Amino acid sequence: MKIFSQILNFFGYKLCKIKLPDIYIISFPKSGRTWLNMLLGKLFEQHCGLSNLSPDTLLNTKLFNSLFPDKIPNVVFSHDDNKNFFLPPRKIKKSKRKYKNSKIIFLVRDPRDVLVSSYFEKTKRVKLGKREDSFWQKFNGTISDYIYEKKGGFDTIIEFYNLWHKNKNIPQDFLLIRYEDLYNNTLNELNKIINFLNLKDVSEKSKSNAINFASFNNMRKIEEKGGTRSDKLKPADINDTASYKTRKGKIGDYKNYFSEQEIKYLNKKMKNNLSSYFGYNTNL
Repeated sequence: MKIFSQILNFFGYKLCKIKLPDIYIISFPKSGRTWLNMLLGKLFEQHCGLSNLSPDTLLNTKLFNSLFPDKIPNVVFSHDDNKNFFLPPRKIKKSKRKYKNSKIIFLVRDPRDVLVSSYFEKTKRVKLGKREDSFWQKFNGTISDYIYEKKGGFDTIIEFYNLWHKNKNIPQDFLLIRYEDLYNNTLNELNKIINFLNLKDVSEKSKSNAINFASFNNMRKIEEKGGTRSDKLKPADINDTASYKTRKGKIGDYKNYFSEQEIKYLNKKMKNNLSSYFGYNTNL
């Protein structure tokens, strides 16, 4: 088994079969996607009787379907176009027809916390990989300035959420998962996902091992050791925790970065524009 794991760690991506996804897990950037990716990767590893897979291999969910197609569905993580992170609201693609034959797990997070995390991504992590040679754009300004950013900012996040609410009946099935619920009751939300993926006979031990492995502290340890080969879980500067993927992961951390007046501005935007379906614009 150890040799098999070593082979998967080395050749994992080359062993993936090209096929259409059964299930997309879609989120706006900085909504907890890597955490959920690691959580499911470890769950799949355990459920398939594997062990000692590297973080890079665990994040490659398509590999598990290629090896165990009768046990694991073909799950693909997506931002529904990475360029949304740098687009004004009006330029986000409105049609979701390409997902009509798939199932969707839509992962959301409080837009105010997404805004904070986005700021650090666009100021501290731009030099990772080949981002500077792509559509990535470094934000030059303060976090208060970023509140009013038009490209990929607060209005874009709200538009992205609302578009998916309007189109949630297009895919074959749709499951909303909120970062806050996953944070507060990981096992409960994981069970929802397991049922949605139609995974059979998943042991409680597999769930527990997955939750423990994908904890914030353990993922931070992975980053402190250099992280993954890709930039999915890698610090831009090993000595600057603000440049880590696992920066804080807290709920409501926006309160530590924005003034009372700025929070009132964001709250008003949410109350007037964000669909109540997501549960973020109540009691503001």
